Amino acid sequence: MVPKQSTLIASVLMGASLMSASPASAAPMVVGFERFGNDGATGVASGELLYNELKCTQCHGSRSAAFPAHQAPILDGVGSRIRLEYLQEFIARPEATKPGTLMPDMMAGMSDEARAAASEALAHFLASQGGTLASSVAPISAERRQHGEELFHSVGCVACHAPTRAAGAAKAGDEFWDDNVETAAIAVPSVPLPNLSDKTSPEALVAFLRDPAAIRSGGRMPNMTLSDDEATDIAHWLIYGDGDDGLTPPAAPAIDATKAARGQALFQQLNCASCHALGDTASPLVAPSFATEAPSPRGCLAETPTAGVPWFSLGEEQRAALLALQPVTSAEVSQADTINHSLLALNCYACHERNGLGAPEAGRAVFFGETDDQDLGDEGRMPPTLTAVGSKLTPEWLTDILTDEGRVRPYMATRMPHFGEANVVPLAEAFLAVDKNPTPLPINVTGLEHNHRNHYGRELMGTEGLGCVTCHNLNGHRSLGIPAVDLAFVPARLQPAWFKQYMLDPASLRPGTRMPAFFLEGKSQGSKLFNGNANQQIEALWIYLREVNETRLPFGMENTASFELKPRDYPLMHRTFVQDVGTHAIAVGFPAGIHYVFDALRMGPAEVWRGRFIDAESAQADRFSPFVKPLGEAVATLPSGIGLATSLEGPWTRDSMRFLGYRLDEGRVPIFQYAIGSVQVEESLRPDESGTSFQRRLRFSGPDQSIFLRLGKGEKTNETTFKIGAVTLTLTSAPSPVAGPGETGWVLPVAVTEAGTSIEQVISW
Repeated sequence: MVPKQSTLIASVLMGASLMSASPASAAPMVVGFERFGNDGATGVASGELLYNELKCTQCHGSRSAAFPAHQAPILDGVGSRIRLEYLQEFIARPEATKPGTLMPDMMAGMSDEARAAASEALAHFLASQGGTLASSVAPISAERRQHGEELFHSVGCVACHAPTRAAGAAKAGDEFWDDNVETAAIAVPSVPLPNLSDKTSPEALVAFLRDPAAIRSGGRMPNMTLSDDEATDIAHWLIYGDGDDGLTPPAAPAIDATKAARGQALFQQLNCASCHALGDTASPLVAPSFATEAPSPRGCLAETPTAGVPWFSLGEEQRAALLALQPVTSAEVSQADTINHSLLALNCYACHERNGLGAPEAGRAVFFGETDDQDLGDEGRMPPTLTAVGSKLTPEWLTDILTDEGRVRPYMATRMPHFGEANVVPLAEAFLAVDKNPTPLPINVTGLEHNHRNHYGRELMGTEGLGCVTCHNLNGHRSLGIPAVDLAFVPARLQPAWFKQYMLDPASLRPGTRMPAFFLEGKSQGSKLFNGNANQQIEALWIYLREVNETRLPFGMENTASFELKPRDYPLMHRTFVQDVGTHAIAVGFPAGIHYVFDALRMGPAEVWRGRFIDAESAQADRFSPFVKPLGEAVATLPSGIGLATSLEGPWTRDSMRFLGYRLDEGRVPIFQYAIGSVQVEESLRPDESGTSFQRRLRFSGPDQSIFLRLGKGEKTNETTFKIGAVTLTLTSAPSPVAGPGETGWVLPVAVTEAGTSIEQVISW
């Protein structure tokens, strides 16, 4: 029993489409011929297209190497893919079993009895190849089968095949969702599908959908980049539809060995191997070369079937186009030929426009949609033009797109399929050669010019510049508005000269685009950077995008709150520029909530504060970034200037001092290391037990001598406590300080020994 949905699909795909009719006659359906006929607009004679797509080349020789090769389905393992009964019906009457098929009737002139016997024998032979059709059906839910229907109508299948529902309808048979919209009819006949429930099993169909080239290497059925689950959903919907009455596992066929042996002999006698690969089977056929002589109106091109000759059920226009072919005078193939022939043979015109030809016809365009509710218009749902694509895309990206490595439009529901590397690499090379711009706009993207600093490009990209991130995604980050193409791919995708031309005049390259024109007569309309100079701004944008992985996100897209450093489980260190400290600042933050800045230039602590630690945003920018301030409160400044000298009179200068870096103790507290003359100094600050003050410890080691540690100018409140500005210094382990000369302030003499001398203070504020 044929399931209800499969019956609908079969009827739709065989001539009763909701949207259009499939081929009305039994003539083979070559979509490029149906689309363009004999108008010559494609630069390819319609007879040449038919000659190649009907695989006349297999017997009569190739006429043009411009076409991607077209081989009939590989028959290795065919018994594990196709039901025995279907094989027999299809071999007996190809055009009746699958109207529009390119498979000729190989039994023209046979009696009905002979035809039935021959097709049965061939079917048994083929069914014996590669095991039996998978017989264990794992049913999936009705919801998943409905999802398969949705995928069939959205990912691009209906660019070639007939839809089974109106655009916008929830399922087949529903009315269009908007009564005020009249759905256009489909003009170009659809590539036919057989009744798949009669032909195969879900498992076999899933394998085919996942890798069509394994069976059809010519790429006419492309790989739609389906996941296993997606292929499963589509396969089950195509075979079982919405009903459950077709979920009975197919019975294993009973192969008759005698019939199979006769079928093997017939496979040779009928020259099936001229088109089909099957192991090492060979079937050489001597036939007139239609490359060196004109086709004859006899044999395959006769008006009536001829015994022993393939019968294609050609339409009158098809026969006339083939008979119009003349002997080939030159085997030379131009790059333009490769483009024209490939776009026709692979049906690229079903989705893409090039030089005014192609693009989805109105009846199919309604099925091209977006992955979610966006507002990108046709740019978000329709495949891009191929006009001048070779001057737009880089060689690497063009090849990646055609071989399923390049994807930049995740919002587009219809997918760019791939047709097999052998079929598309010559096409990529041809695009680059034919479309090469002889007079590209000059653009300097070396990165050597001052205006090439990505700092400027970042400013232009953000909301304070041209506002690119308002519409465009960037490096995986969603735009502030509609999610247009991710700009991080620009340097890898686009040729610089095309990018510049597009920035200067978007509509000249993409008519109807929503991309605004930011530049008028060489001046920017959105930023005063570089005095609005278009060349410099465009070059800065390119350099920023090229270095986007090494720099910050633009203004408006960047979450600046994420730059705040928050010590939680251990101390944090951050080298940065700090206002009132300088360019050699090292901020140290503690979970206790008190923090300080060490000045590696003057070698000593410079500021202390409480609360929040510090913002690391500026460290992500270049040297144009401003100095930062502590984020907390109660910021207190410690005495400025060098704090060590070798005599009481000084000089208190840096000349005799050297910064030696730092190390971390077991608690990840930094211990700073520096030297004055031959004296080595180690200094650390850590919160005291109360977590409100710092315990400062200095350790001096070196040859026996005296050095002097300056505390600063202030008030001595008792023998161990000094008020220095807003800071109170309490000496917990130190000799008595003395007053230094002049403005030196209080100074602590330190007796240095080889064993080491330690000084401790408490810094409170």
